[in-house]
Amino acid sequence: MVNQIEFLQTITGDQQGGVWVSFGRHGLYRLADGIWTPYGGRDDLPKKAILFEFTDSLGRVWFGCTNSQLAVLDGDRVRRFGPSDDLQVGNITAIYGRGPKIWIGGEFGLEQFDQGRFRKIAAVDDKWLRGISGIVETPGGDLWLNAISGIFHIRKAEISEALKDSEYRVKGEHFGRREGLSGVATQLRPFPTAIEGTDGRLWFALRNGAVWLDPAAYSEKRTVPPPITIQSISGDDKGYAPDPRLSLPAHTSSVQISYMAVSLSDPEAIRFRYKLQETDKDWHEAAAATPVTYRNLPPGSYHFSVEASDTNGVWSGAPANMAFTILPAFYQTTWFRLLCVAAFLAFLWGLHQLRVQQVRREERKLREAIETIPAMAWITGPDGAVQFRNRRWVEYTGLSQLGKAEEVGTIAVHREDRDRILRRMGASLASGEPFEEEMRIRRTDGEYRWFLSRAVPLRDKRGKVVKWYGAATDIQDRKRAEQERERLRQLEADLAHTNRVSTLGEMAASLAHEIKQPIAAAITSANSCIEWLAHEPPNVDRARVAAARIDKYGNRAAEIIDRIRSFYKKTPPHRESVDADEIIGEMVLLLRGEANGCAVSIRTELAADLPKITADRVQLQQVLMNLMLNGIEAMKETGGVLTVKTGRGECGEVLISVSDAGVGLPAGTPDEIFNAFFTTKPQGSGMGLAISRSIVESHGGRLWATSHDGRGATFHFTLPTAVVEVSAAI
Repeated sequence: MVNQIEFLQTITGDQQGGVWVSFGRHGLYRLADGIWTPYGGRDDLPKKAILFEFTDSLGRVWFGCTNSQLAVLDGDRVRRFGPSDDLQVGNITAIYGRGPKIWIGGEFGLEQFDQGRFRKIAAVDDKWLRGISGIVETPGGDLWLNAISGIFHIRKAEISEALKDSEYRVKGEHFGRREGLSGVATQLRPFPTAIEGTDGRLWFALRNGAVWLDPAAYSEKRTVPPPITIQSISGDDKGYAPDPRLSLPAHTSSVQISYMAVSLSDPEAIRFRYKLQETDKDWHEAAAATPVTYRNLPPGSYHFSVEASDTNGVWSGAPANMAFTILPAFYQTTWFRLLCVAAFLAFLWGLHQLRVQQVRREERKLREAIETIPAMAWITGPDGAVQFRNRRWVEYTGLSQLGKAEEVGTIAVHREDRDRILRRMGASLASGEPFEEEMRIRRTDGEYRWFLSRAVPLRDKRGKVVKWYGAATDIQDRKRAEQERERLRQLEADLAHTNRVSTLGEMAASLAHEIKQPIAAAITSANSCIEWLAHEPPNVDRARVAAARIDKYGNRAAEIIDRIRSFYKKTPPHRESVDADEIIGEMVLLLRGEANGCAVSIRTELAADLPKITADRVQLQQVLMNLMLNGIEAMKETGGVLTVKTGRGECGEVLISVSDAGVGLPAGTPDEIFNAFFTTKPQGSGMGLAISRSIVESHGGRLWATSHDGRGATFHFTLPTAVVEVSAAI
């Protein structure tokens, strides 16, 4: 322990008999049993400079630090508080309390700690609560503060009011230099600077000594607010005597008001506040009776009030009042303003007329545009009454420009479309939903042409339909194109059917062999069944097994025949969710006889987690048949293995590949083999691959071929997992 007595900051004892001594920035020590222990041997106490210490009646030791930091040692627990807990007093230089409620003072004010909460106390003059370094609470509940501005006394009644109302400001009693106080409280060390003696006297340490005061013999200062008078008023440096009917001339830009209050006891303690009712929201305070100046006040009547306080800062409640008027210039008078308003209204009326003419010109331009657009346009009311039809409509239909919308359905619309159009139009008028339909409309010469008619409602702010705007566009050429496209699609389907029938005709021998095998097996099983039943006694169990084989082989033959029939059927395409692996298995079963006749074996490598695709089952079978038969024919001289694989493409689509070890692709452009009528077979039609590509592309997929480095080729095609409608031509 070094000799640091000259740095002694504050000292307090605890209930265990120890003494806590702070040497400011040189550290905190606890003296117990003759031993000095830094920070009492604790690691949870603040290591910054401790400015004040205090032990309350509950045995808690309070440590005040800089920047509103407070620590409380309660038994064996340390609690900390700071600005985040509403403690806003700056450097803590005073702590005091007679019970659980503790007062905290510092460089910026005074707060009370009660049940974990801090509540701030404010005074009518903020400087009275600045730099508090000593606090004493009397047994009666009054507070005596030693602050940098002097000694401040707050009675218990005012403390209670301030704690109930956060907006309340205590008046108290202030004792400073004017009351004979010879100095101010120290702000450095040692602390505290205010204590209560055993005889009830209060002692206050100042920078140049100490003073005492006996609260029991003390009598409250009695003061009376001084009378205040308004002495004069001047406008633009011209003086006027106060008069209830005072009027200042027009163009007065500066008004100055002088007032005075006389106090013989302590004139320097008098404070003033003033307010001009028409411009000031709150009172303005002043330390001296200096003249008040208002500039650039507009013409009108004004009311000025000024009030003085007593030496304790209490306002008198009886202000001095004065009224005055600033006269208006001619351009500030009511009649001049009315004249300006009339001129402005005339100007607006002129602008309105110009705008009306502009709108009419724009309306003419718009009408000309509507009349010349290549469509029939109209406007109807919310009930369907026609309000306008353009010239193209009248010239095409021969109907008038006004009338009911229903007339179109009964006169101009084709009779096959009439009921549908009237029903949809009525539904749209009732529900307010937009209308869009294709219909045939009669021309003046009696010819019907297809039109796409659309109508949309115009609504007001409340959502109510006020008008319908519509237009009909000629789509006759588009309809013809659609019909032609449908005819070509039918030709595609017919050609694909012809290709299927032709392919099956070429496979007749192998298909007959495939059908003959299960039929022959069924006949053999039937003979066995007859023999087992002819035994004495009949062998029913063996006969039942033979009958089951008959059922099995019969069903197998029926399946083969059903698949052949589906190829022969001429039905429109029907897309459904199908399993690609399942269709491949069906085609392997159907083409096994053809492959065996050419010494070709069929191998499949099917992905297990392949998703289903949306496709026409027969068309997909036709593509697989074409590709697999091409591979078989390519290897009929040498034999080999035909491999069919499934997997996922780069974009998640289903990828199917058919590979052979035949002669490979012809030299030149690989895509040339997909052209119609291109073939490398003497008896080939050249349509198989073209039809296959058309089918795949109509499903939104892609078909292509690649050559192997040695012999053979691979045909790949992809199919999306979602439904895709694409029109593909051969």
